Parts: sequence; structure tokens; C-alpha cells
Amino acid sequence: MNKKYDILQDFKGSPDGHTVIQYTKGQTEVELNDALAEVALGEKWAKLSKADDKAAKAKAKAEAEEKEKAERQSAIEKMKTELAQLEADGKAALEADPSGESAKPIEEQWLAKQQELETLLAE
Repeated sequence: MNKKYDILQDFKGSPDGHTVIQYTKGQTEVELNDALAEVALGEKWAKLSKADDKAAKAKAKAEAEEKEKAERQSAIEKMKTELAQLEADGKAALEADPSGESAKPIEEQWLAKQQELETLLAE
């Protein structure tokens, strides 16, 4: 997709390499291909349109939010898996040592992980 530019100075350009188009100072939200835009920006004939800039920023923000959401969900799933493993380890420790002494460190780890999970879920 071509970006949109505001024309700052009259110039002629060929977006397809064949057809020459007259671009006029004051035109807004004009689409230019990357090669023509590079020349127009370099010569200061055009600048990135504010509308296009806002759209690009909004898209980047939405993508960042989606990535953060996915990473958070992944962390939650990982935490749940770790909690399940600690529960299994705790049960095995209790079966091996009915006094519960060997299960205490596992229980402490489980409680810490449970708190981390609750914090993640609260965000």
C-alpha cells in the first residue's frame, strides 16, 4: 500500500515509470509509490501526510497492544502449567513423605506462583 503525502512544491513525477503526472503544491493525501516518495521527500517536494502519519501511528499502537495481549496470555498459560506441575510435585512429595516436610518448599513455590498469576490476571 502506498503512503499518502502532502505536496509542498510543484513537480512532475512518474509513479509507474511510464506516465508523467504533475503534482501541485497544496495537494493533500496524494499517494506516491516508495521510489517516487523517496525522491520527493529528499528534494523536499512533499512530506508525509498527517492523516497517513496518524493512521500509521494508530496501526502501530494497535499492533503493539495486540502483541502485549498475546504475550500476557502466553505468560498466564505458562504460569498455569507451572502451577499444575508444582501441585503434582507436592502430591508426590506428600506421598513419599507423609510428614509434609519435603512438600513445604514446593508449597511455598506454589503460593508464590499463585500470587504472580493473580497479579497477571488483575492487570
